[in-house]
Amino acid sequence: MGSEVATWTRPFLHELLEEIPKDVESLIDVGCGRGIVGAMTRIYRTPKRLVGVDIFQDYIFYLLQSEKFQNNMFSFINEAAQPNVGKSDFEKIYISVPSYKEQNKIAEILNEVDIKIENEQNYRSELNQLKKSLSQVLLTGQVRVKV
Repeated sequence: MGSEVATWTRPFLHELLEEIPKDVESLIDVGCGRGIVGAMTRIYRTPKRLVGVDIFQDYIFYLLQSEKFQNNMFSFINEAAQPNVGKSDFEKIYISVPSYKEQNKIAEILNEVDIKIENEQNYRSELNQLKKSLSQVLLTGQVRVKV
């Protein structure tokens, strides 16, 4: 197995394993790709339950920003000096994870909409600047209009 792991990842994996408690019962390996972290965890930590989830980075970005996810998360937050989500509540959070191909398409669509929104905001900003400039020259009499 050691030869399969790229040399530069070895220190990172060992540091990561140090962060995982030796008596961990459940572990989710998000973005598991080749499954190296999951494989090493099975060898060195032996969790009772290990789930590998391949999540497209842009999909999770949009998912975490979604109103439904935000409302779901905030419904579990404990009102304390340091607001947090308890373990029992965290286990109740459901995240829909479609196929990697579908995640990619969803993220692509949402990204295209973000680009259109940004373009429209830029256009609106330019129109507002034009309006200010026109107001300045028209309302001060610098430019006269024919009636």
